[in-house]
Amino acid sequence: MKFIQYNKNTILLLAISFGITLGSMFFLWYISAQYSECFPIKDGINYIDSSCVHFYDNYKKNILPIFISFFSLFAVALVLLFARQESFDVWRKNAIIAFPLMFIFIWYFSHTANNATFGPSDDVYIYILAPLFVIISYLIIGIKSWKLRGK
Repeated sequence: MKFIQYNKNTILLLAISFGITLGSMFFLWYISAQYSECFPIKDGINYIDSSCVHFYDNYKKNILPIFISFFSLFAVALVLLFARQESFDVWRKNAIIAFPLMFIFIWYFSHTANNATFGPSDDVYIYILAPLFVIISYLIIGIKSWKLRGK
């Protein structure tokens, strides 16, 4: 029994999700280096330049959803390296629907105004959907692997 399954689909998923996650992190690092003067510290107090507010709003609306979505996909792909092909197939059937929905909802909630009168703000949903996707994916992979353990 092999410890790591060299499934082409899993390797491709791992490479794509890692590449997009790394790309969004690099983009964030590069842009934040360009805007390092946005937060000058004078006399121990942080001063925020009002012209930089647009940058951080743009980051929250565009880069953060991409990073969060593909980082969660990367976390699942790491586990799929150790799963059998049958587990990958079952997970893929669910992920074809769940991942685009999660990405769309995260993108939507990051672009909506943060005017919650009842319940949590929209930012909370951004940080709930990705871990929920990962947990459900782990459950699907674990249950299928448990069923296949004797075969």
